[in-house]
Amino acid sequence: MDVWAEKYFGRASFICVGCDGPQLAVAFAQRLQLSKCMLTYVDDKNGPKWGQLGCNGFIILGADGKVVNPKTSAFLEVNELAFSHVESILDSLVEGTTPSVLQPGVHVELHGLGKAELNGTRGFIVEAPTNGRCAIDTYYGKRLSVKPDNVRVLPDDEGEEGGEDGDEADFDRTTGGCSTEPKKQKQAVAGGGCAECDEMPERMKRALAKDAAPQAVAPLAAIHSVHVDDLDAEHEQCAAALAELTKAPTRAAIERVLEAYTAHFAHEEAMLDTHLYTAAATATAETGGFSKEASMRRSHYADHEKMLRELRSTAAALPATGGSAPAAFVDSVLRAFENHANVYDAAYAEPLAAKLRDVRAVPAH
Repeated sequence: MDVWAEKYFGRASFICVGCDGPQLAVAFAQRLQLSKCMLTYVDDKNGPKWGQLGCNGFIILGADGKVVNPKTSAFLEVNELAFSHVESILDSLVEGTTPSVLQPGVHVELHGLGKAELNGTRGFIVEAPTNGRCAIDTYYGKRLSVKPDNVRVLPDDEGEEGGEDGDEADFDRTTGGCSTEPKKQKQAVAGGGCAECDEMPERMKRALAKDAAPQAVAPLAAIHSVHVDDLDAEHEQCAAALAELTKAPTRAAIERVLEAYTAHFAHEEAMLDTHLYTAAATATAETGGFSKEASMRRSHYADHEKMLRELRSTAAALPATGGSAPAAFVDSVLRAFENHANVYDAAYAEPLAAKLRDVRAVPAH
């Protein structure tokens, strides 16, 4: 936010609101070394009602104080495109024009295309319309250039919350499941198909399955210890699977990484829910206001799902034998694991290790 505050100085103001009292606000500001944006906090445990934003999006107000965008793209879903989304809206506002709804990071669905097999494809915008077309990255990893008239913006809640019974009434962009199944039963595959109906066109599968030219991929960086032996050992197993993926990025190698990740994430989440995120894990509904524990749990587990989703999608697009994933994909997988282990996992390392020490110190009866 400081970078934005400097870039848009005199034209826009940036406010960082801590939702858990002054202590968290001060700690956050010190950690990020914020000095150019306005800092404040909410000292009411019953509000605000929107919960965590930040890596889940930003609220943008116009000069009249009215909400222009209640929640921009989430960094957890589209990475740096989330920042481009904010800047695109701000650039329009300071120029006195109405921001287009087709901004980088916005999730969309294609329709009305001459190639019928592409209609219904979903993804997110990577470049706003230029020369009459906008660039779309589909959820199965292919980039398309389409006219704005062939793009429909997906509402934030479409394919996520579902109906009253909790089942999905539409496509779930977070898992890649089809519209005919409950969310809990879905498995992510490429092209918006589910594991049973496999709707992805064969032409798209073949395009993604082409062998990539060999390129150098930087080896995995050192993964810091979380001071829990079992979890450290699982990190080593994940690292070993990633090393094999680097040597031969085949579907089988991706599936071995998936197997290592799935086992590790399940064990890690169980330990965190038992020892650190107990209240958030047992909560049956949102109670309003901000919960630091629930926020950390949500972000951490969302990153788990994102890593798994990308692996499943690419594996589903490759043939069982003979194909290989591009080096850019392998590099992104390694960098994502580094970031997750050394940022998300590092955040719980000391508190979890201390909790486990306390548990072991309690004498058995």
